[in-house]
Amino acid sequence: MMAGKRPTVEPQPGEPYTQDRFGYRHPLVVPTASGAVSIPEGSPTDVWTNAQLDAYAEREGIELAGSKNKTDRLTKIGAHQAAKLPALPPE
Repeated sequence: MMAGKRPTVEPQPGEPYTQDRFGYRHPLVVPTASGAVSIPEGSPTDVWTNAQLDAYAEREGIELAGSKNKTDRLTKIGAHQAAKLPALPPE
């Protein structure tokens, strides 16, 4: 698993965002290869779509390679969160 990372895209003023435990602001709408995906606030649940889980994992720096279904994705995300991996230090 990869350590948490600073957001590559800062939310624009007035856009919705979430703030992680390290104080970084992450936009709630994330551009992906298949279009923009809106990420719900809070921790991922089985109600989230696979696209939302993938966008959340990309935003948080969580490796989901090899995940075949939603259960695999949630397991990897949960393991990453349980490990409380640190974010990258500010530049």
